[in-house]
Amino acid sequence: MTVGKMKRGEVDLMKPAGESGKLEEGEDLETAEQLKKQWESEELAQVKVRVLQGHSKSVNRCVFLDKAKKRLISCSSDKTCKVWNLDNSLCSQTYNCHDNIISYMDVARGTMDNPNQTGTQFLTTSWEKMLCFWDIESGSNVWRNKLKAISSSCAISGDSKLAASASDVEYILQLWDVKSGQCIKSLKGFHKSLVTHLAFDRTGTRVMTCSVDGNIKIFDVKTFATTLQLNSGGHQGVVSHAQFSTDNRKIVSSGWDKRLCVWDIATGLFRHYQQGYGVQKFENGHEGSISSCLLDANMLVSSSYDNTISVWDASTEKVKLSLKGHDDWVNDVASVRRPQMAGLCF
Repeated sequence: MTVGKMKRGEVDLMKPAGESGKLEEGEDLETAEQLKKQWESEELAQVKVRVLQGHSKSVNRCVFLDKAKKRLISCSSDKTCKVWNLDNSLCSQTYNCHDNIISYMDVARGTMDNPNQTGTQFLTTSWEKMLCFWDIESGSNVWRNKLKAISSSCAISGDSKLAASASDVEYILQLWDVKSGQCIKSLKGFHKSLVTHLAFDRTGTRVMTCSVDGNIKIFDVKTFATTLQLNSGGHQGVVSHAQFSTDNRKIVSSGWDKRLCVWDIATGLFRHYQQGYGVQKFENGHEGSISSCLLDANMLVSSSYDNTISVWDASTEKVKLSLKGHDDWVNDVASVRRPQMAGLCF
């Protein structure tokens, strides 16, 4: 799944919302004939493309709400978040969350007792310097906090107990208690420049950040200490995005140098880059800077400001498939493991 701005004929799904900011489920229905046209590709195409239209401006992030990946939520520069039903490609709910651009979003995926339950709450951050936590079903704002500056990224831990955010003034990393909305820890100058992205690992005990300063850091949420810093042998300049692999053993990062790097943090091999191994580099897959990336099992995927998505063979470090469909920047990617879908595009 990818997100970006597509200059196609828009289906306007935005309507005035009530006090909760939520539209009634079941609105914005399309006819059966329209549903047949959801796949914007030839019937026998190798890779079919489905376009979900409804946001009036660029989509900045999207996250699946359930393990079956039948629903997803997206946030946009049009100041709204939308929930989508992937069985019929319809927008089922719209939330008027902020008065300015929503820069990022994440979903509370479950609890320690039930980590695979359907996401019921989500976190947003916006250009109005707000960090807000929302209930999906009611559309109500559970809590909101005023930040000192615009936050470029936010995340929720896998057990839904902690949240993290990063601000662009004083380059602050903050940890929050999800239940109360209280700030647990605030670290000024965590990086020397803007934090471009942050993410929790699967255990919820570590936060990874990457920055314009070219560094990737791993932070322990129990000791409040930086346990690892990656800045040698990888990128030249800005690191735009970084993610833990699904098994937490590796980190994949992308940069404005049009390069992807895979770091083996479980074995520490990345420390031997001067000997010519340790950092796996993927190059010549994009003509523009890379905006985001993911490493899911043996699948490596990247999106770029050249309007394309690349699927890589991790063993050969070569591009297996280049997906072209967006008319503007592709901002984010997420994996889809449903046999009837090869991907989704916004």
